[in-house]
Amino acid sequence: MPLVGDGADTRNLSSNVSNQQPPSTLSRIVALGYKRPHVLVATIMILAWLAGPALTAFRYRDENEPWRFAQTFSLTGSHKNYMESIQREATRAFQENLYRPTLEAEIFHSTSMTTEEENPPPLAGHSNHRIDLEEKSKPPPPEGCQATVVLLRHCEKGSIREHCNAIGFERAKYIATLFGDEPEARWPAPSYLFATAPGERNNDKVHNWREVETLQPLSNKTGVEINDKYGVHNKKKFAKHIFHLLRSGKMCGKVAVVSWKHEDMSHLARKLGCGPEDGCPSEWAGAEDFDSTWQILYSYHKQLYPSFAIEDKRYKHKVWGQHPEWWIAGYVEMENFDPLEFGKLNGVY
Repeated sequence: MPLVGDGADTRNLSSNVSNQQPPSTLSRIVALGYKRPHVLVATIMILAWLAGPALTAFRYRDENEPWRFAQTFSLTGSHKNYMESIQREATRAFQENLYRPTLEAEIFHSTSMTTEEENPPPLAGHSNHRIDLEEKSKPPPPEGCQATVVLLRHCEKGSIREHCNAIGFERAKYIATLFGDEPEARWPAPSYLFATAPGERNNDKVHNWREVETLQPLSNKTGVEINDKYGVHNKKKFAKHIFHLLRSGKMCGKVAVVSWKHEDMSHLARKLGCGPEDGCPSEWAGAEDFDSTWQILYSYHKQLYPSFAIEDKRYKHKVWGQHPEWWIAGYVEMENFDPLEFGKLNGVY
């Protein structure tokens, strides 16, 4: 029998050692579970805790605002935190672009002003937003002013994705019947029509006309020109334009209809000051939903407060019922489009 130090046996031992594979990660986890089960359980709980906000951030990521992904993904992130953050975004837009400027203009033009009214402190949780003298000097809208912005999705897309398909063109005709001054019309005739800019594509040679085509029959019926200067990438500028129309009183008693991309509808609503707590959903109902409309009501009126609320120290900075204020409310209404029924009414069948 050869000795252990023999050359042949040495080669065999070296070969056996080299053929042994290192233990896999799964094997190590199983071994850890047997030896230290409490450590394994704690590790799994930590991983599950970290996975929650990551999944939430991925679900609610915003391709147009990539900073939101990083903001949402945090160790304390959650769906609740996300909903609170987007509501703060909507409230801030409403306060800074509509509520605060109009209130300060109202106080500026008031005949009786106190020192506190001249410089009301900012609302809790918001920035110290001050309006310059030129903005204050502009007259506020009349009390009782109401205006509505209707957000609707573009028509169904066809094989040529830049245009509506057959059903989509029928929907566009149907939408025109929903608005008008005639008694049978469901909603009042719009004074403003806005559609996403056709050129908002990564390909400069391709233009998406679906939003414009959706409003074209309504434009033909009312004689209102479609404004397609605004889009996803400058929706903040578009929101400021709407706020200017509201502050100036030009939109009082009027309706603006906006045809937009459904992926960006919730972001546009927040730029217009409407968040989940105001009635505007946090996201569109689904990729197959072409029938929903989001309607945002702006109302400028005085509020009657209960007597006990005036004594609440948190609200002492408010001008209780002395001046009108802007209020906002969003709600969802369905178009209820039935292609066959619409064809029958039009004498097609």
